[in-house]
Amino acid sequence: LGSIFILHWAGFFASTVSANRLARCLEMRRAMIVDALLVGVGMLGLAGLPFPYNLGAALVVGFGAGMLEILLNRLVEILAENEPAAALSRLHAAWGMGAITIPLVVVAVAQAGLGWRAAGVVVAFLAALFIAAALRWPEFAVDHGDASSRPGFPWQRAAIFALIFVVYVGLESAVAGWAATFFARLGEGPVIGALATSLFFLTFSIGRLFFASGIERLGYTRSVQLATGLGGVALLLTWVPGLELLGFALAGLAYSIVFPTLIVWAARRHPEWRAQLTGLAIASGGVGGLLIPYVIGLGVDAFGARTLSPMLVITSAIVFGLTLLIQ
Repeated sequence: LGSIFILHWAGFFASTVSANRLARCLEMRRAMIVDALLVGVGMLGLAGLPFPYNLGAALVVGFGAGMLEILLNRLVEILAENEPAAALSRLHAAWGMGAITIPLVVVAVAQAGLGWRAAGVVVAFLAALFIAAALRWPEFAVDHGDASSRPGFPWQRAAIFALIFVVYVGLESAVAGWAATFFARLGEGPVIGALATSLFFLTFSIGRLFFASGIERLGYTRSVQLATGLGGVALLLTWVPGLELLGFALAGLAYSIVFPTLIVWAARRHPEWRAQLTGLAIASGGVGGLLIPYVIGLGVDAFGARTLSPMLVITSAIVFGLTLLIQ
């Protein structure tokens, strides 16, 4: 599991170098079709190649998924005009629906005796459906910005945003990635763990739909601070026996608006650099997804499943503290 985390997020991180360049050459629609094709091919490799060689396919999946996420976020943020945070929250609510479904698909095919490889074929089929839909879109010609080495790039503020993305995406990935292991280590079995992961993303999606319209009114700074603070409180409940599922569910509700709001916060603070800042955000998220879940996993291995809760709470507090550095 740790190897898949590392390879997937390494591909995710590497994709940020190529996404905007690919979009300049192919424009948005064709570039996203190529990205989805990489995800599908990678999933077929994960399902079809023998172990351990199939693990390398996670790198291809991460590479395609990273470019796809950059371009979808950029496109929706530009088209949304005056309510970008609400639009991106709804986009990520749709993303959350997939995250709810896939853990249950994996468990279902495993319980049916088909093996986890069959779930990889399902994801490849979903990538094909995405491509079929994208072929019907009109072309989107957008401003891709200049090279980020141009004088005037806000390196200091960008570095703070990058660090926030590193820690937050690592936190979000750790919650989603280790919830199943958490319950398995407590003796609850894989089904409860899969339900916990899906419940986290279900409340994630609900929060993005219901809270989206209030982000612009509350403001990007206060929205992120309130969400990370409440998320940390919710994760405290996972320390209490019998309240673990409730804690993960409430954490999903709290964290639901953080990622899309952070993307808009960075892009709208420096709109002339929106293409570069969106790429930097996804790249930083790739670093966080690569490092933090792995480190937290080492902590769980060394000190037991119950230590997951305080490690997640501390990580959430770090995100809250970093937002105070942005004026």
